[in-house]
Amino acid sequence: MQGAVERRLPFYSMNLAKEFLSIFRSHPNVYGRTEVTEGFDENGKANSKSWLQKEELTEKVWEQHLAGNQSIGCVPIKPNNMVSWGAIDIDLYQEQLNMESILKKISEASLPFVLCRSKSGGGHLYLFLENQVLAKQMVEKLEKFAAYFGQGGSEIFPKQVTIGKDENDADYGNWINMPYNGETSLRYALNEANDRVPMEDFPEYCKARMLTAAAFKDLDLPDIEEILPEGPPCLNYIFKERSDLNEMRNITLSNAAVYLKKAHGDEWPNHLNTLNQKFSEPLGDRELEAIKKSYEKKDYRYQCSKEPLCHYCDSRKCKAKQFGIGKDEIVPSNRSLTKLNTDPPLWYITIDNNRIALTTDQLFNFTQFNKRCLEILNRVFQPYKQSEWLENLASIVQNCTIIDIPEELTEKGVFHEILQDFLLGSHDDESAQCLIQGIPWRTSTSFYFRRKDLQKRLDLEKFKDLKGNEITNLLKQKYEGQAKTQRIGSTTVHCWKVPSNHFQDSPELELLESKPNEPF
Repeated sequence: MQGAVERRLPFYSMNLAKEFLSIFRSHPNVYGRTEVTEGFDENGKANSKSWLQKEELTEKVWEQHLAGNQSIGCVPIKPNNMVSWGAIDIDLYQEQLNMESILKKISEASLPFVLCRSKSGGGHLYLFLENQVLAKQMVEKLEKFAAYFGQGGSEIFPKQVTIGKDENDADYGNWINMPYNGETSLRYALNEANDRVPMEDFPEYCKARMLTAAAFKDLDLPDIEEILPEGPPCLNYIFKERSDLNEMRNITLSNAAVYLKKAHGDEWPNHLNTLNQKFSEPLGDRELEAIKKSYEKKDYRYQCSKEPLCHYCDSRKCKAKQFGIGKDEIVPSNRSLTKLNTDPPLWYITIDNNRIALTTDQLFNFTQFNKRCLEILNRVFQPYKQSEWLENLASIVQNCTIIDIPEELTEKGVFHEILQDFLLGSHDDESAQCLIQGIPWRTSTSFYFRRKDLQKRLDLEKFKDLKGNEITNLLKQKYEGQAKTQRIGSTTVHCWKVPSNHFQDSPELELLESKPNEPF
């Protein structure tokens, strides 16, 4: 490292890199790099810049991380779509939620999770396996426990259940920052007593909690009494475990009314009275009657994206319940949205383990979104009002993963390469006569070409990613192009003039001096 003293691991810890590499068995060919910058975002998380390092994940890389010389993240999903570990990125910014409450749940139910502090003051809940399972199986398992820990809206790693094979960042999967970034790092594991697990003890601490494939398959949620039989898991959990906290009584009771109308018909108002009494501080009569009056007039759907329901959402289990959300309703996972920073952007969202690519318009408008689901999933979901859909979308976008794509891989980047090759093959000539032959003309400062000749080259390259008006705007705005008209002999030529400084010149090409009577 230039300008800094490179730290080294203590001699007794030199084998730690090998141990960490064996515990976090990840995508072998890439890893994430993160550097914390100044300040915090609106959620209280430390600002940082991150990028994907397309290099082999080795013991040396781990040595640098553990010594505190660089911070890395690992991608749990491997090229074969298998994983040996998974993680829940828990958000501890909620009221009444802290490390102690998470550790208490782990201890009481004897769960095999390992809790580590994250770089932003939150936490990462890891689940380690002796072997490997399909990424799909890990995601489904962690979704259940995310709801159990009150983290229904948190990110889950792996984010994808399959990854592609193309050479771009979108197909390597997403990484999560690793613990123990140096001896003074605040990213460390906590034991059941809420004490720090030393770096050198971490491997054995994890190995003691590693699951066999059979144990992973049998791992399930602790039984919770159903206050609302065959009802949404989120409501059952809130009334059973959180009623003493009076957690957002209006929203909770409003959604309970949806369940009660399905389960008890005309008797639902009386049952709502009973549920209200389960709060340590029941809702006042006036507010309760307002809910009854509103829900008496029409049927509503569950407000899955709203707090506190979203924190305890287990949509897979909910769909299996008689009075749950229903199999024909859609609850987009607010953990699965990925945005590729292309121009225009491309979005990916996961619905029932299927990854769907969407344009911005398709994501924004539910009717178009539903059409896209029909094309990919052969399914049509119950319609949303656009206002309700935007409410869901706002929740999803909060946890969106943004991936920057190199310029050369975007539509405009590909167009630039074709345009550059087209122009650099032009003639250096005292005359513009070559334009009539379909060949660009080149002077010391500019290129001249007919638009139809450029289009022929684009057609030859089978480039159809940009429309005609988009290409025109690019020529004007990015390349400072100007439309010109010139008579060459008896022929009138309509062409474009663009400055040559927008293109990389081959060193062997020599430019002619500009002519004082340059025709354009």
